[in-house]
Amino acid sequence: MKLLSWNCQGIDNPLTVRVFIKLISLYHRDFVFLMETKKLKNKCSFLNYLGDQYESFIVDCSSSGGGKSGGLIFLWNPVFNVKIKMHDLFYIDTVISYSTNNSCWRHTDMYGYPQHHNKFLTCETITNLSSNNWNPNWLIFGDYNMILNSNEKLGGNPP
Repeated sequence: MKLLSWNCQGIDNPLTVRVFIKLISLYHRDFVFLMETKKLKNKCSFLNYLGDQYESFIVDCSSSGGGKSGGLIFLWNPVFNVKIKMHDLFYIDTVISYSTNNSCWRHTDMYGYPQHHNKFLTCETITNLSSNNWNPNWLIFGDYNMILNSNEKLGGNPP
């Protein structure tokens, strides 16, 4: 199983789209999670470049405050059976099965709350998600927008 998780910080830039398409064509990932796409579902025409290589699930970006923020895209190889269980602006929670070996697992893509005063909500979300016991095999990944201690951070304001 090959995964790609990318905080693309907006996918409107043609160079970003070219890099994305090249990554997909070179490395043939089974699952791709794009965060902070700043895109609405009906504006994701760049996915047409992928043809039928991937199925997709898109969470619209938010337009609150006058700008665009957030936005999630989950792509998967159609050889996998994906059931979207829950989603919101910060995660996509799925159950994935693979028919050739009867394996099944839970897969959650997470984009943590970026505002400092909301970081605790990322932890609460993970805790709440963990109470949904759809499958004991659980893979959760993405960008949590948090660090465990200050030696993980270089430059900028102190955590």
